[in-house]
Amino acid sequence: MILAVTNYDAATASNFAVCAVLFPLSITSLLGPQAVRTVLQDALAAQPTAPVLLFGHGAADMFIGNDGAGAIRLQDAALFSNRATFAFACSTAAALGPAITQSGGVWVGFKSEIFCLISDPSFRDIFEQVPQYAHQNIGNIVDETSAQDFIGDFVKLTHQLEAQVDDTGVGDMESYRALRSYRQKVQVWVSGILHDSPDPEAQAPFF
Repeated sequence: MILAVTNYDAATASNFAVCAVLFPLSITSLLGPQAVRTVLQDALAAQPTAPVLLFGHGAADMFIGNDGAGAIRLQDAALFSNRATFAFACSTAAALGPAITQSGGVWVGFKSEIFCLISDPSFRDIFEQVPQYAHQNIGNIVDETSAQDFIGDFVKLTHQLEAQVDDTGVGDMESYRALRSYRQKVQVWVSGILHDSPDPEAQAPFF
């Protein structure tokens, strides 16, 4: 498995702190300054079928590296043809996802802007379960059925995490909005087909 986590502004620093729960695992980790195009492409070429986890900023047609440039672009779709990727980044499901699934890959991303992972000590252990879920399950997506299982369980997880936020007794609206953004906007592309969030809220306006 390949893990790339950027760390160059407040949002990515928060992601980085939460994703630290994955750092001790036996995976190829490209962290901070290493999460850039050349290093990531070398890792992808060296491990042509390894699942990928990406955490950082995104746009419809790219995942943005630690240097602020496109680390993964539309023309890189062939590098993802035999692997599953989870991109915790804004908007990559809009154009990058379809391009990669047309090349035979699986792409889990988000259709528009999402909140970063919340690293506040009161909630960090709650939000750590998001990258942990991705790490444990991204490799299981091989067809439409497993894609639906992944996205359905992910939506259930965000509801469970909201209950855990409730249990802290701290009224933090940012945590609720973050979790809501994840489940409303998550999408899975597999076999050229889009699987959208099954949560009813995903069809309502986001506030």
